[in-house]
Amino acid sequence: MGDIMGNFAAVLVLIACPASGTSCVNEPVRVISYDSAMSCTAQREDEIRKINIPGFKIYGECNSVNGDLLAGRPRIDIKRPVEKPETRPLENEGSAPVRRRAFF
Repeated sequence: MGDIMGNFAAVLVLIACPASGTSCVNEPVRVISYDSAMSCTAQREDEIRKINIPGFKIYGECNSVNGDLLAGRPRIDIKRPVEKPETRPLENEGSAPVRRRAFF
């Protein structure tokens, strides 16, 4: 019997979610293939940091796939631009100035 674990590859899927909302953009902002789940996990945080979309938080997950599906194919590296979300005042927001706080 061969090495079963050696037959798996991984695909990193990065999504963007508005920092002020509860839903995320429907399509991934980036998809990258890796030869192994270990390689994907090692690169995930760096790939998340590379994407800077004002007003969005980026999340990433490595998904294991059958390595035969990617064998002999070029590396997947798909980037999708996301525009800055529209901002508008809250419905009940009055004309009084609002004091905002920044948390670090």
